[in-house]
Parts: sequence; C-alpha cells; structure tokens
Amino acid sequence: MVELTIGAIFMVIGAFVSIMFVSAGETGLVLFGLIFFAAGLLVFVKGFKQKLKDKKTEKNGEICFGRIKETKGNGTSVNGVEYQDAYIYTYIPSLNTVKLMKENIGAKYQDYLAGKYVKLKYFEDDINIIGCVPKEQVPQNQLAEIEKYTDINPGFIYNVESSNTPLQPMDMPSNGVSYSWNNDNNNNNQN
Repeated sequence: MVELTIGAIFMVIGAFVSIMFVSAGETGLVLFGLIFFAAGLLVFVKGFKQKLKDKKTEKNGEICFGRIKETKGNGTSVNGVEYQDAYIYTYIPSLNTVKLMKENIGAKYQDYLAGKYVKLKYFEDDINIIGCVPKEQVPQNQLAEIEKYTDINPGFIYNVESSNTPLQPMDMPSNGVSYSWNNDNNNNNQN
C-alpha cells in the first residue's frame, strides 16, 4: 500500500529533522519536524487500517461480481504515475442488491477499463478485486441486475472508422529540408 510507504517516509523524515534540531540546540524548530512526523503517522494509520480491512475481506468475503462504471484519479501519484480508483456496480448476493463500490486499483487502470466485468470479494462495505472475467462467467441473476445500470463512463472511446477517401501526398518539413511523400504504397496514387 502506498499510504504505508509514504507515511513511513514522512515519519522518518520528521523524526530525523526533530533530532537534528534538538542536537543543534534549536528546540523552537522541533515543531517543524513534528508536523512531518504527525502527517506521516496519519497517512500510515490510514493505510494500515485499509490493509487490515482488505485482509478481513480476503478471509471472510463472499464471492460476487460487478461491472466497472469508471475509473478516476484518487490524488495519489507515485513516480509521476497517477493512481486510480475503480467505481464498480457490485451485486452482493447476501444483500440481494447492487451497490456502487470503490476500490483502489493503483496504476493498473489500463487493466480495469469501464464496462469490464470483475470477480470480487465483499465484506462489511469493502471489496477486493480478484480479477476481470468474461461476461459469460457472471451468473445470469447477477448479470441481469448489474446490467440495469447503463451509465458506464469509459475514460476513452476506441472508435475505428473506415473511409473511402484516398490518402493524399503530404510535405513533411524537417530541419529546413522538405520531404515529399509521392507514393504511399497503398495504391492511393494520384494519376
């Protein structure tokens, strides 16, 4: 979990800065280090609680299925890569209802595109994603309930259109030199 790592880093930096200020006799600046330590502790505790929740869900959770509505950035970024949350319409058999649930998918958002079906574990308002599954693996009663929700919001729409318009030759300037594309090797020659 990113929160555990970031929290630990902030706590170590805060403790180090505080110790350095105390050893330098600048006790007034210790507050600066303690702010880092406190912020790190809050983030660490949040990550630890989520880790415990995920372990409980893994151990006690019931198998269910869902469909990804959308993914959104969650404000966390690691090495320049934005982490995402998946919002999933989840059919929970024990409750006989569909709930919109959120799960952190990290930087794996390309694996969890809107509209995909997923196998999950649900326990006490928490879900863990087991993995993506084909639509045919979702039980019919759950599929019928999940597909009532039609507001799937893809992050991008892949649309391929064909055209009968032939490609046109173009000039491509590069460093002051102009290259001309006279034959595109696709039988689109202008006669």
